[in-house]
Amino acid sequence: MSTSETVPTAQEFLIETPLYEIADLEQGRLLRYFDETFDSYCPQCNSHSIFERYWQYSKSIGRDQSSWIDCRVFSIQIQCTRDRRHKQLFIFKAIGQTIQHF
Repeated sequence: MSTSETVPTAQEFLIETPLYEIADLEQGRLLRYFDETFDSYCPQCNSHSIFERYWQYSKSIGRDQSSWIDCRVFSIQIQCTRDRRHKQLFIFKAIGQTIQHF
């Protein structure tokens, strides 16, 4: 496990950061409440697609800028816009001001 530089965007942290790498993430709140679309490969479609955040229950965004700090384990689920049944789950561990991707 290594410690990396600050990851500039939530999308890059989701897709490009290796598993188990620990990052000091100044944009932790942006990651936890990530709600954008981005291009990525969909294994179920077997092609590139556009993904968006899938909010399982309701879209709940904390107002407190530090609401992600020490929140322990949280997940982000994204869905393919070609077929919304195609989902990917990302699990994170937030301890202090660091986030680890599982």
